[in-house]
Amino acid sequence: MNVEGSDMDSKYFIRNAQFLLLNERVVIIDSNSPTVVTMDEWPELIFLAADGQHTIAEFIASIGSEYDGGMPEGLPEQIRSIIQDLSEHGYITLLSSKKTLPYYFAIPVEEQDKEKAKALMEADGVIPKDRDR
Repeated sequence: MNVEGSDMDSKYFIRNAQFLLLNERVVIIDSNSPTVVTMDEWPELIFLAADGQHTIAEFIASIGSEYDGGMPEGLPEQIRSIIQDLSEHGYITLLSSKKTLPYYFAIPVEEQDKEKAKALMEADGVIPKDRDR
């Protein structure tokens, strides 16, 4: 994907991984391996903002508006690069239209009803159905 923008800026971005909040830091649960992933502040900010309701261009404009004197040079490219990296790792997905986050990706794991999350993840094919039922 092109980190220069254009096509990428019109995409919506949405979380594609469960996460925990530990000591006020985001920890991603990697579904592809028995590990957890911690992030620096920028990837963490972008991961939490990935709600499927905003385009990358909207996010860049929102972040840029927080700076006195205007958006710093190179900020849009830095944000696009981080989004591309998170996407390549499978932690977020880029979409052509808005999408509502499923329950199990919307809130930290420690705040979820475990049975509800499991049932929804099975129904959506995120995890295999429990054969013991």
